[in-house]
Amino acid sequence: MQKSHSKKYVSEEPRFYPYDGKKLPSVTTITHTMGDFEFKGYLDEWKISHGDYKTYKHELEKTQVRGKKVHAACEKILIGQSPASLVGIKPYVSAFVNWKKQIWEDLYFSNSEHIIDIKTSKKAPAKPWPLHKIQVVAYGKAPRLLDLEAEVNIRKGRSFSVEITVADEKVGYAGTADIEITDLNHRRKNYWVLYLDAEGGYRFHKVVDVELCYRIFKAQVKQFNRWQQLK
Repeated sequence: MQKSHSKKYVSEEPRFYPYDGKKLPSVTTITHTMGDFEFKGYLDEWKISHGDYKTYKHELEKTQVRGKKVHAACEKILIGQSPASLVGIKPYVSAFVNWKKQIWEDLYFSNSEHIIDIKTSKKAPAKPWPLHKIQVVAYGKAPRLLDLEAEVNIRKGRSFSVEITVADEKVGYAGTADIEITDLNHRRKNYWVLYLDAEGGYRFHKVVDVELCYRIFKAQVKQFNRWQQLK
């Protein structure tokens, strides 16, 4: 059985990756630009709760820094190493350690593929945000460019770039999930969103409406590409 793990960092800033002479947008660039109304409503409330734009940007930057530190710590834990520092992220890392103890082994030896995206939040939601479901499905539906011969493969700044056809129109996007457990002998794929919260808890949500999420994402990719043509 051959398996691989991969990770990425998420930023709200637009990101593009070179592919075949073009620059393809990241998954999060597409979903944050064209994304679902429920999540945008949440973002609007979050912005309002943080006062003016300067305060909002400051809080956003703190959140992004925290997210990067948590992802780096999770990466270390997955390969059997200790995180360099837990300052400011200890509850989230504790949540990940508990998740790994309780869930990881069952996933790893399940004879299935698992695509997992990690999110940090003040309190883990009772159900996954639609935007997060769409993101992880987009990652998992794309072709793999990772070294599947490796038992553990941590993606150091690499991403896939892929073109897909939507209604006879070629469109593209780029990105990689936080964790991929790949079993080359099986084609069954499961998609998950793992929320780590500030209280040291976690929620692990399975995406059940996979094909609907992918149809929505493909529509977003097509719309985004047309929007770019107007700029």
